[in-house]
Amino acid sequence: IGNAVFESLILAAGKANLAATGNLTVDLLRVTNAGDAHDLSIDVGGNLVLGELDAGSTGDISLKSTGSITKTAGKRVKGDELALEASGSVNIATEVATIVASLSAAGDLQIDETNALQLVDVSVADGSLDVTTGASLTVDSVRISTDETGREAKLKTISGDISVGVLVVGTDKGKAVLDAAG
Repeated sequence: IGNAVFESLILAAGKANLAATGNLTVDLLRVTNAGDAHDLSIDVGGNLVLGELDAGSTGDISLKSTGSITKTAGKRVKGDELALEASGSVNIATEVATIVASLSAAGDLQIDETNALQLVDVSVADGSLDVTTGASLTVDSVRISTDETGREAKLKTISGDISVGVLVVGTDKGKAVLDAAG
């Protein structure tokens, strides 16, 4: 389908895969039974606007967009593992355990996580990263490729520590700002 608004789908079990050739707004997509096989996948050829996505605490979520990925105020993406691919900015609120993300064009990555979070493999081609968590933050690998003044990786915890494996912000001009409450 082209540009579309997806209002509501609640599944008792199973997987949901949505695709659109244009922009897509998803108001509600939820799997009510917990289980690792209850995954949600959205792939759009434009911008993606997210309402509530809920794969339960063990279901995985995959979001792909040739544009930006943004949130609806007050709504969260909930699941176990979240995979993000975008060619624009990403601004989401989450309740997930891990994130893998790739922003392949100009755009910032902003994540507001309720609990603890592990950034497994995050790459931002040409932008900044801003992550705030409600508990500890573990960074396995984060890379911001473009070396320009103003490119930043801001990592903040409301409670808990920040543990960093690999954090690269350009080669010379970028900066990292870590603010751990723990």
